[in-house]
Amino acid sequence: MVHDILWFWATGRFDPAWVEAATDVALMFLTTLALLALLFYALDNHRLAAASEATLTFLKDQQENTIIGSYADAFESFQVVQGSLKSLMRALLNETLVKSKPPAMCPANWSQLSVAIALKATAATGAWIAVGISLRRLDFEVTDYLNAPTEKESMVRYADLRRALDNAIEKCKQLAAVLPEYNQLKH
Repeated sequence: MVHDILWFWATGRFDPAWVEAATDVALMFLTTLALLALLFYALDNHRLAAASEATLTFLKDQQENTIIGSYADAFESFQVVQGSLKSLMRALLNETLVKSKPPAMCPANWSQLSVAIALKATAATGAWIAVGISLRRLDFEVTDYLNAPTEKESMVRYADLRRALDNAIEKCKQLAAVLPEYNQLKH
């Protein structure tokens, strides 16, 4: 036994078979450690991907709900505008438009609602913007008509007001033609 230990120490430690076996064991151990580390990272990435997917789905649903709510507000606002235009038309025809300014025809949030229209009913975006512009013009003409200093100037401004009102009604009809929900209500 002492002879074997002395032989190993003197010549055996340089024997290629023994060195090769030891390196194989060491490589197997290191490879196993690397594979375990990769398995841990793969499981962690899988959990992160699942959590990210759930978060994205939740955010997408929230965004869709917000868009649907804004679109419903836009549709309701459009219906209110149509009613206001009819009331203004009746007031002009009956000559009951008083010298106090009526409420604005163009709602304050009209431009913000255009984003919902652009996202939900893309074809109606141009018509929505055109209605907003014609309503702002109509608001200006109503103010101008009510502030006319003389009867003669009032008649001239009445004609401008009437043209602006007709233009706003025409733009509303164009919007109603391309707004999907409005077409569904008619049928």
